[in-house]
Amino acid sequence: RFFLEEDPGAILIVEFVEDSMDALRAKAQRMEEAFRRKGIGFHFPFITGGDIQKVWSLRKAGLGVLSRMEGDAKPVSVIEDTSVVPSMLEEYIKEFNLLLEEYDLECVYHAHISVGELHLRPVLDLKDPKDVALFREIAERSARLVKKFRGSLSGEHGDGRLRGEFIPLMVGERNFSMMRQIKTAFDPDGVFNAGKIFDSPPMNSHLRYTPGAET
Repeated sequence: RFFLEEDPGAILIVEFVEDSMDALRAKAQRMEEAFRRKGIGFHFPFITGGDIQKVWSLRKAGLGVLSRMEGDAKPVSVIEDTSVVPSMLEEYIKEFNLLLEEYDLECVYHAHISVGELHLRPVLDLKDPKDVALFREIAERSARLVKKFRGSLSGEHGDGRLRGEFIPLMVGERNFSMMRQIKTAFDPDGVFNAGKIFDSPPMNSHLRYTPGAET
């Protein structure tokens, strides 16, 4: 935290690469001036050399800290990989926040914001059957929201069990049917990654805890 001032509600980390330190400082200064004109931000540290890694380490450590909330409710990986065109990011986040307000839920945000790629983790108790149902409901509504903004549900990683059942929604039934034909041609017996992309089980099944069970 050596580079932070006070206790900010959010941190934006921007990394510049240039051929000289003068060019780097000039570019960072232009960015700071643009932010200040819009009234965004209050502290703009310029970090160089070996201290750069400490900044990225804070980002990495932050996710672990946020995940160690007391009690059974935790930030869960459900809207884990959405990506929209950066120019649409503000509107997308506004609509997502309205969705959270509807359910009276808190959320942990971390992101690769320059490419519109977000990891959004609502705080849910997956030992509670009601929250397990909510887990899937929010996943489906998020998928529809991403499609509305013509984004990707899997901007960085992949689909698998978490997002597999929403692939037909994202790509359309016609495209999904063609994908299935290709899969069947190469894997007629369905032995490769069974249940991951095609015929995926509901995303709120196969969880670590049995909902409602005493733990």
